[in-house]
Parts: sequence; structure tokens; C-alpha cells
Amino acid sequence: MEKVESILKRCLKKRGLGKSAQAAFICQKADQALRGIAQAVLYKDGVLTILVPREYSFQMQAESQKWLAEINKKLKKDEIKRIRFRVDN
Repeated sequence: MEKVESILKRCLKKRGLGKSAQAAFICQKADQALRGIAQAVLYKDGVLTILVPREYSFQMQAESQKWLAEINKKLKKDEIKRIRFRVDN
């Protein structure tokens, strides 16, 4: 019997939605790691874009390597190479 996970991966890949599903999964895990402080909005080609409130922007950028390590730890592999911060007005 085949696992649902493998069936789902195959179907997504067949329809060209594999990267979109992976990006959504990565953003969800990043949101869990960010604990409501900020919101992951986009993942593409190893770069995660995070929407940050103005009052946390400098602190988040200063601790970007810590956040990068924490998010990659949640993912259980180094999917994210760089974090880009976008300031929310």
C-alpha cells in the first residue's frame, strides 16, 4: 500500500504544483518559528521573504542568522539560504 504523502507528491509534481506546495509548506513552518512576531509571505529559490512590523524590523534584521537557523531547524534541512525582510506599514 502506497503512502498518501507519496501519492500527493506525485500528483502535485504531475500538475506542476510541486514548487508551490513546497513554498507554502516552508512559509507555514517559518510562521510557526516566528511565533506571531512576523509573517512569512514568500519563498522562492532559497530566499524567504518575511513581513515585519516597523517596530521589530531592526531587531529582526540584526538577528537574521538566528532566525535562519531556527526556521531551517523546523524544516529539518537547510532549505532557506537567505532571509529578506519587508517592513509592514
